[in-house]
Amino acid sequence: MHPCILVAAAFLAASAPLALSVALPGPAAATVAVPAEETALEEAMEGIRAGMKALGKAIETKDGETAWRSVCSLQQHLLAAKQETPMKASSIPEGERAAWMSDFRSRISRLLQASCDVEIAILAGDHGEAGRVYEDVMWPMQKPAHEKFRND
Repeated sequence: MHPCILVAAAFLAASAPLALSVALPGPAAATVAVPAEETALEEAMEGIRAGMKALGKAIETKDGETAWRSVCSLQQHLLAAKQETPMKASSIPEGERAAWMSDFRSRISRLLQASCDVEIAILAGDHGEAGRVYEDVMWPMQKPAHEKFRND
């Protein structure tokens, strides 16, 4: 496993919040749970989107340092996302939910694996290979995953 991923995994494991709550003001302050998709998963997905965009631009301009930093950021967001549960999971029949969640996490893991291939190409200075994996492997994963796992 690449050292960047190991460091990111260790960081996320140590710092990932299990739940987010908001204290409401007033004499009887209450705690309200915020749905995961509205917090941690959405944040991770936004980071993935931004990371993909930045990575694509850096590969296109052959900016190796920026591309490497972008792919590392993307990997951190992927690690965070696969630890979350999409809101749509609650609509999946209980008997099918474990397999559905495994598919969700596996797809993110395949994207993480492809990002490692891009990182290796970037570190080798092979911008052509980095661009090929980015466009031919990573981008085509988005639409089918969104269709299956997002509430639209």
